[in-house]
Amino acid sequence: MGFETSWWIFAIFSYTLVELPLFYFYVKARGLGQQYRDLFKTGSGFTEMASEKSVKKQLSDTKWDGLRTRGALRFLVIGTNVTVLLGTTFLFLVGDNDWAALIMLYIAALFVFWFLLRTAVRLIPDAPDRALDERMIQERNSVYHRAYQYFFGVSAFLAGALLGYAISQDFFNDSPSFNGFDYEINLTWPQINAIFWLIFGYAYMLPSLIMAWRESKRLEQFESSNKDRATS
Repeated sequence: MGFETSWWIFAIFSYTLVELPLFYFYVKARGLGQQYRDLFKTGSGFTEMASEKSVKKQLSDTKWDGLRTRGALRFLVIGTNVTVLLGTTFLFLVGDNDWAALIMLYIAALFVFWFLLRTAVRLIPDAPDRALDERMIQERNSVYHRAYQYFFGVSAFLAGALLGYAISQDFFNDSPSFNGFDYEINLTWPQINAIFWLIFGYAYMLPSLIMAWRESKRLEQFESSNKDRATS
């Protein structure tokens, strides 16, 4: 087409050209045009990752109540964070060898925890306003505010590490070919995945993580107050 590009850009570009017409006919046949237009309206955004019907179903669901106990909620929160941190560390340390294939297990574990967390908090962090009452909307908004603060901390740490690397190169790199403007960062494919899934995973799971931890604290306070009443 007159220019050269990397394989992944070509793959995304070519698949987009192939699939966009098919996607258009699918949306038209299913009558989903209005739903997709609403997705891009102001005030809707990409945080509504659950439909009104699925949220209302979860609000009355009792099948997954085993995930909503204090112990289960804390296990999900702690287990998710441990999995992310251990997975990130492993991918940074592993080389380009057969062990790198374990990345598929790490990604699968992230999606399992994401599904369990969303189910445990009844999809409330991902719900549209019309599916929630006023109290739930306030709780959801508060969760996203806190999630933004934590995510800013993670992003600031990564950005600070990158800036620190550049500054250290200026101070300690005595190579004659180093000009102080060009920096070389060598990353393996597992390391790139480590950075991607760290950011992507927390971006999607932080609201549910925060809501699950808050709910576990409420259950702890409730159980403690019941014990005090029983004792008195």
